[in-house]
Amino acid sequence: MGKPRKSRVNKKSQSAPREVAPDVHKDKMASNMLNFSKPQYQGVSKNNKARDRAISKGKLSRKKKERVYTEKELGIPKLNTALDPVGVKVKGKKGKKFVNDTSMQIILAEVLQQSNEAHASKLERARQLEAIREAKRKEIDEKEQQDKQRIDDKKKELKNRKRKGKGKAESKAEPETAPKKGSKKRVSFAV
Repeated sequence: MGKPRKSRVNKKSQSAPREVAPDVHKDKMASNMLNFSKPQYQGVSKNNKARDRAISKGKLSRKKKERVYTEKELGIPKLNTALDPVGVKVKGKKGKKFVNDTSMQIILAEVLQQSNEAHASKLERARQLEAIREAKRKEIDEKEQQDKQRIDDKKKELKNRKRKGKGKAESKAEPETAPKKGSKKRVSFAV
């Protein structure tokens, strides 16, 4: 007959669990009344002096902000700042002021040495590659010259063969043709 119909199910209504919440939390006025409370001091009598002492102790227990010292107060020199001498107009690049520290100078020297080594090794490698390229060029030139020489030799050889062949053919043909002149071959056709 037909396919059975599936009943529609509202997923939202079934999947959400029911929660029980008191009316106090739903009502804003009531929740404000619950949240409002006067600060109470534990272990303090109703005496004003005792209450004042407890309050002052609470204030003292807070951490004090640590003072932050500026670079001027600590006497730290400024790095990489431009110098403007009094009465002298700066032309071109401005000078830089660095700290005179031996450890920093040692580190700078090491870095410079490493960079120089890197540049030197690059230059050395470039020279080696250039020498290799030059050797390859020479080798290719020699091969080309050898090929040209072989081609020229073959050409000369072929020219000489043709010349020798003509001269030999004429000289050989003359002695052979002379005795044959007397006897000619005749061909007859059937009619």
